[in-house]
Amino acid sequence: ALFIVLNSAAGLLGQLTKGTERLAAIPWTLYLLCPLAVLAGGWIGSRNLARRLSPRHVRQLTAVVVLLAAARLWVRLAVDL
Repeated sequence: ALFIVLNSAAGLLGQLTKGTERLAAIPWTLYLLCPLAVLAGGWIGSRNLARRLSPRHVRQLTAVVVLLAAARLWVRLAVDL
């Protein structure tokens, strides 16, 4: 969970460095609703995941998600070159 929080914070900071004109176009209600949706989805997902999968399978699934995110970043980097 700490990894996800730190990764999300880093992503948000990265978006904030892109400029404020893009952020100003986002309705203020999304700034309130999105964190609530993330918390609710995380809570529901973690409860369901803990009931249905063993700790080993949770680690494997997390590894796959991290590898997919890394692959996406590498592809983006390759396209931008």
